[in-house]
Amino acid sequence: MVVNEKKEVIGKHSISIENRQKFLASGVLEVIAFEDSNIIIDTKQGRLIIKGNNLHIDKLNLETSDIELAGQINSLNYDSNTGRRKKGFLQSLFK
Repeated sequence: MVVNEKKEVIGKHSISIENRQKFLASGVLEVIAFEDSNIIIDTKQGRLIIKGNNLHIDKLNLETSDIELAGQINSLNYDSNTGRRKKGFLQSLFK
């Protein structure tokens, strides 16, 4: 594992897509939101937004940090504007 200057832990993260129908990823920390048209997950490399149609989560194992999705995958986008873990207001006051 590598620790960057912000003292966030960065680990391994990988993605595999088969025929735009099956999505596999490792390094998943949390599922933030999911609908049949988009799924938002926090990964060890940042927030990932998956857009498509009829998306659903087939498997999720947060102990092994793995996820498997199915449906029509149209796009993947890492959101560079949101940190992986933002501190709450009280956490900011009591560093």
